[in-house]
Amino acid sequence: MKKIFIFNLFFVFILIVLFEIILRTIFNINVQGISKNLLNKNINYTFNQPNLKNGLAFGAKVYTDENGLRTLEIKNYKKDAKDVFFIGGSVTFGPAVKAEKTFVEKLNNESDLNVLNASAFGSQIKNHYMILKNLDLSKTDKVFISFSLDDISDRSVFNEDKEIKEKNFIYNLRSIKFLNKIFLYLRSNSATYVLAKNIILNSREGYYIHDLNLYNNKLLVENIDKNISLISEEFKEKKDKVYFFIIPYAMQITPQNCKSNDNAEQIIFEKLKKYEFNIISLKNSFCNYGKKNNLFLKFDPAHLSATGHDLVYKELKNYLN
Repeated sequence: MKKIFIFNLFFVFILIVLFEIILRTIFNINVQGISKNLLNKNINYTFNQPNLKNGLAFGAKVYTDENGLRTLEIKNYKKDAKDVFFIGGSVTFGPAVKAEKTFVEKLNNESDLNVLNASAFGSQIKNHYMILKNLDLSKTDKVFISFSLDDISDRSVFNEDKEIKEKNFIYNLRSIKFLNKIFLYLRSNSATYVLAKNIILNSREGYYIHDLNLYNNKLLVENIDKNISLISEEFKEKKDKVYFFIIPYAMQITPQNCKSNDNAEQIIFEKLKKYEFNIISLKNSFCNYGKKNNLFLKFDPAHLSATGHDLVYKELKNYLN
């Protein structure tokens, strides 16, 4: 009886492992965690660990240079050329995609300039400003700053506003350390968990509705304005060299949502126009693309596939000239 139980247990284990392999290799479902060594814990803002050789982001290997910028394993830096910085969160960083397939590295490969990826997981508009403040901009030709729907989500504002904390289910769930550790482990190690989560919760729709609703909060919207104004002040003499580019969520390019801008998009455009920044909206390009699902990672609300990165690269390359 004991032998039968052990055999059955082993057989179930083998089935689970095979199912996991099939999900990852045939259905291209990525795990969604990052390695513990990816972010630099010795600074007061969110950025990458410098000189990283063994980082992981959604299963893809990550290398960083001496400044924490994502790069190829062998850095492609042109010594006498000017720099172009791309600053953003995880979408611009490019999880699950090899560095050479990200739109930043594809731009760098084609350009005579140094096109550099100064993005980090968890960065939002306030942190983008902190990244800017800590970069060496002495050789900079242009700066491109990503603005994503979730840039409104600022933990410091959540902590200040009791009403937001009480109403924000996801924030409160993540604040339970034990549950958060379990979720992080499953996200980082199990494609089966990613699949089950999407079947049960519809991740794309859930994240979109959650982040869209944050734009109804006056304090969070004011915080966007405040941080864009700081960037504006930083570049008041060179604002023509700064471009904000907006990559849509998967749910923002459904047939219905392609017909008009949602409330978040309207607010973002309003704030950026207020400070007279160059704005590049990629929504129309995404809406006009044939197989829209191919632009994003499987079940992911925002992170781009290699196909999505290629589309962004093609849309942005003319702005480098």
